[in-house]
Amino acid sequence: MNPIPDSDDPFTVLAPPRPCRTGPLAGVGLAVKETIAVAGLPWHGGSKALEGRIARADAPAVADLRGAGVGVVGLTRCDTLGFGVTTPTLRHPSAPGRSVGGSSGGAAAAVLLGRAALGLGTDTGGSCRIPAACCGLFGLKPSRGLVPLAGMMPMAPGLDHAGFIAARLPLIRRALAVFDAKGAAPHPRLAVDREALAAAEPSVRDALDAALARLVAAGHRLCPVRLPGEPLWRAAHGVIVCRAALEVWGRTRRDGLPPRLLAALDRGAALKPRDAALALKAQTACTAAVDGLFERADLLLLPTLAVPPPPQRANVVPVGGHRRDVVAALTLYTGLFNLTGHPALAVPVAHPGTPLPASLQIVAPLGADLALVDAVRGLLPLLDPDGPDPDEDGGPFHAKAGGA
Repeated sequence: MNPIPDSDDPFTVLAPPRPCRTGPLAGVGLAVKETIAVAGLPWHGGSKALEGRIARADAPAVADLRGAGVGVVGLTRCDTLGFGVTTPTLRHPSAPGRSVGGSSGGAAAAVLLGRAALGLGTDTGGSCRIPAACCGLFGLKPSRGLVPLAGMMPMAPGLDHAGFIAARLPLIRRALAVFDAKGAAPHPRLAVDREALAAAEPSVRDALDAALARLVAAGHRLCPVRLPGEPLWRAAHGVIVCRAALEVWGRTRRDGLPPRLLAALDRGAALKPRDAALALKAQTACTAAVDGLFERADLLLLPTLAVPPPPQRANVVPVGGHRRDVVAALTLYTGLFNLTGHPALAVPVAHPGTPLPASLQIVAPLGADLALVDAVRGLLPLLDPDGPDPDEDGGPFHAKAGGA
């Protein structure tokens, strides 16, 4: 099989123009991950196995956002069918040779390039937060079920979420408000897992330590907490993904499926009923453990990524002195919250001496999505003192070409 050539264009297809709409998101250009249905556009997720399939209707989330005034700019590149974390065929707009992250990497690149103001992606292990972190953007995985998943290609229904990517936090809030109307506490109690922070690479750790120090200097107390260990949640996450892969893709011709999906299918076929039962038990335990942390705090702070953006086509990444598979490395801090369903926001934080910021992940209780965004908005001057005004959303962005 010939490798797919690299591209500088985050879009696979542009949407035909439509009349301008009114609403709270009027004039905002939306970049949609190509695994999400947009009426009249291809809907194959980059897979030859589904080549020629056209979406008959918008995914409900797309329809809801259109109803709020957005214009769909087009469909954006991703790892095939969403199985991956690097979008390997897409060049990074501002860090040549580095990965844009994935699998919603095209949506992040479109925002970074200014070709859309808002990206809509999916997130099963970090696929909105990882590209946001790699591109110095905000990326939100909302609470499980808040944004409807119908019309989006499933990876693992028990872990799948739909989420947003933007350069300005107020725009994420406006998009989130289409689906959620609850507000926030102005003075959040903050918790930090110091052990998780210690496992990050030094450049990431230094940037986040400095941001946390600014919070403390401003009077915030950081409550120490411990998250569920990676072996527990990682095993459960893997079993759920592989079982779902078998259910969703097991009857699809294999020659059009990506290698990571094929491996998941093979592992799924070898699983026993006991494996699934243990995974669900672990998922319940992890969810209860994270819920318990919020009895002492309103927000949980930890890295989004343990490492800076890896090389564009990396398969292995060094983390903490060990070489790890790139998926395991980039989902080290994100995958747990797909298992538990808690809302998690990737926030860019100043990172001296590098072209891109580090990224702090901030997590809130289930259902507290707008509370999360509102609280982070108040913390932004401390987290990134040289960043943009937290009260400005940058105004509407229209497509440089296309628009719908």
